[in-house]
Amino acid sequence: MNIIEINENGCMDIIQIDKSKSIKKSLNNDMLTILYYWRYDGNYIKALGLDDQNQLENVHKLPILGLSDIFNDYSNKVRLFGKIYIYKTDINNNLLSISIPEYAELFSLYNNDYTSEEYSEEEEDINESTESIIKLGKYNEYNFMDELDIDINQY
Repeated sequence: MNIIEINENGCMDIIQIDKSKSIKKSLNNDMLTILYYWRYDGNYIKALGLDDQNQLENVHKLPILGLSDIFNDYSNKVRLFGKIYIYKTDINNNLLSISIPEYAELFSLYNNDYTSEEYSEEEEDINESTESIIKLGKYNEYNFMDELDIDINQY
């Protein structure tokens, strides 16, 4: 069974685990917990790690829109420490193999070529522009209940 190990420096490796054991037992670490998970192609992709700031900070940023039972922060914004393990399960929680290209596809799908920070800044710019236009009175008020004018343009 293949899972992905993401080292603190962001490098990814495929590691093999024994399917007959739990992931925690295979990795010899009962302290690991599910950090975030995503629904993907009828299955779940899960990020497993430690919520321990005594470890080195992991530079890898997870895909956006991850769901978590322990964090309230966005999955791409939270600071994670130590190694992160990415694995896949079916809807019955049976382990399935995962590859780095498959995780990359999930990452691309969820991140959709922009980060939520860029989106937030863009949304903020639009709101500021709209507010300044309204304050300056640079807009036309239309009464859509009025009848249409006759089109006198020559075509």
